[in-house]
Amino acid sequence: MKHYYPAEFMAAVLTNGKGFYRPLVYILESHRFGIPLLSPWINDSGPGLAVRDGKIHVPAVRVKGLTERTQERILAQRERDEFLSLEDFCQRVGATGEELELLARVGAFDGFDRSRTEHFWAIQHLVRIGRCGAPSLALERLVPRAHSTRWS
Repeated sequence: MKHYYPAEFMAAVLTNGKGFYRPLVYILESHRFGIPLLSPWINDSGPGLAVRDGKIHVPAVRVKGLTERTQERILAQRERDEFLSLEDFCQRVGATGEELELLARVGAFDGFDRSRTEHFWAIQHLVRIGRCGAPSLALERLVPRAHSTRWS
């Protein structure tokens, strides 16, 4: 099967985790065969890897660091309809700020025609105004909260 359908074989092994070697070995083997492994895209169906046009598409639910609840919500909401924007995703899934940053970092929102930096700051804004998730630790490191000084 690997000889005649290499992309499908690699996608199946990576999806099911039943190979003898670590996933990285299969990813490198895919690269050696010239099979592109595309970044996760939030509107790709999941939970398994899919092959289209000889390319392996990684679903966003496979991003390391997402909670099981968020993975389930992504799949359920994606089954209902495509996500139209970062804001739409945020309202429908309710992921934490950290999870949103993980997804932005790997390019899961790149199809929404904004840069990853713009997505990062949009996430920070949405979290700050309470539209989604909990505040991110990364933002806390960049922009510390103002401390009130009490005079006794």
